[in-house]
Amino acid sequence: MVPPTQAKTNLLTMAVVALFVVLLNFSRRISTFLDDTNRYFYQWEFADGVVLMLDVVVLAALAVAVAMLLRTLKWTWASRLYNHLFLLALVSGVFSLLPFKTDYPRWIQLGWLGAVGVIGFSLGCRRSRLVGFAKYLCLIFSPLGVILPYQVLTASAWGAGREARPVYASSNAAATPVFLFLFDEWSLPRSTDATGEFLPFFTNVRRLAAQSNNFRQARSPWHATDQSLPRFIFQTDHAYSVRNGQAFFEIDDKPTPTTEVPSLFSMASDHGYHTAMVGFCLPYRRILGNQVEYCRSFALDPKGEKLVERMAAAAIHNLEQLTDPLSQGLYSRLYPRLFSRHWERISNQTFEEAVWLIEHAPRNTLALFHWTLPHPPYVFNPDGTYAGPFDPRRGRFSGPPDDYVRQLRYLDVVIGKLMERLQAVGKFDDALIVITTDHGWRADHKGEDPDVVLHIPLIVKMPGQECPSLIDEPFVTNRLASIIKLALAGGGDEERKGDNSAR
Repeated sequence: MVPPTQAKTNLLTMAVVALFVVLLNFSRRISTFLDDTNRYFYQWEFADGVVLMLDVVVLAALAVAVAMLLRTLKWTWASRLYNHLFLLALVSGVFSLLPFKTDYPRWIQLGWLGAVGVIGFSLGCRRSRLVGFAKYLCLIFSPLGVILPYQVLTASAWGAGREARPVYASSNAAATPVFLFLFDEWSLPRSTDATGEFLPFFTNVRRLAAQSNNFRQARSPWHATDQSLPRFIFQTDHAYSVRNGQAFFEIDDKPTPTTEVPSLFSMASDHGYHTAMVGFCLPYRRILGNQVEYCRSFALDPKGEKLVERMAAAAIHNLEQLTDPLSQGLYSRLYPRLFSRHWERISNQTFEEAVWLIEHAPRNTLALFHWTLPHPPYVFNPDGTYAGPFDPRRGRFSGPPDDYVRQLRYLDVVIGKLMERLQAVGKFDDALIVITTDHGWRADHKGEDPDVVLHIPLIVKMPGQECPSLIDEPFVTNRLASIIKLALAGGGDEERKGDNSAR
């Protein structure tokens, strides 16, 4: 019988070794979040660090529990096999730290073959001390396992959590509602014919365009969301950057925090307007600070809602960093489903937020929505039903033109429903409505004129406007401030429907 003191020592040793090996397998994932830009796009919160550490602790505890069970049952061969599985887990953690440029280089495959051969030999040789030597090394390096958790749990946060919807107490009945809808990666060349008219399947877009200003030469301020969205929101040409837990514009060769730069929302607030921002990809609350009254930001990567869901999502994400065939196979099966359902969910949540604000926000409200459509992955059918997960062989952000068109068809459905809600609550006729995108379809940038990606749709319905107007002069969407300011001041009636003062 093992003395109690020795038993406790053995249990503590197993716990320390298990924690070190599991943490080693999570270390590459954890190290990505030590980069400020990665935390920015992930909308990192303190809770995300806690979830990662919980995954490590739970998996380590499970490993110890299985080892103790096998030892209690005195299944010698099972314990021996389990100890050698520990060696495989240790090799997995070491291999995940090795630098490689491709997802699965040949030398990693050869390394695994060699490791399996050595471990297999050790399993068959009873005199082998490989397991004991590996555990000894884990104990030696285990103090290093304190550093990563500390760095993760003290990393600066970008997320702001979920905000409660505001309770609106008053309204300005004479104000002009302002609704800005930015769809992501919407290509004008792929949405229009040779004459510049929207394709026939855009029934709702065409109906709106028939009583709006149609900008035929509109351009995005940048070819990627990370720059185009901030430049649109702040109506500026200045370069945007993030570092040290803060977002900046480079103004006069000096980094100026975005919270100190006037935006569309601060302009609206100056005119006595309520403001709302709903969108995905960027941490808008941290970017805008107190300039916006209500803000919902959806992270690009799936996190889950409840604790168990968040832990499962973090574990699935981590599989991407592991190099063994089993983890790679599980990742290719699980992650497309996880991400695709997340993509469906945040699109639907954006729609729900838009409908709620349309119905409940007072007329003196400026609301901006950054939508996932028609950005890949292409998970929607034309009617908005779920089409299934993306093909892992293509990747989550690519797909054929036919799949892109399916998303365009659904985009038209969404626009139709939004316009119906605006009409139902009596806000459509008097509202300033802007329909545009952050940039065009990225696939068009390959091997073609870069301007194709910048050439975007822009439809602007002025308050009271009933007839269409075609505008062929060049126009960049981060020059819309003049038109929006006109509506905020109450001067955006139909007589100004062709006003080009923002050019």
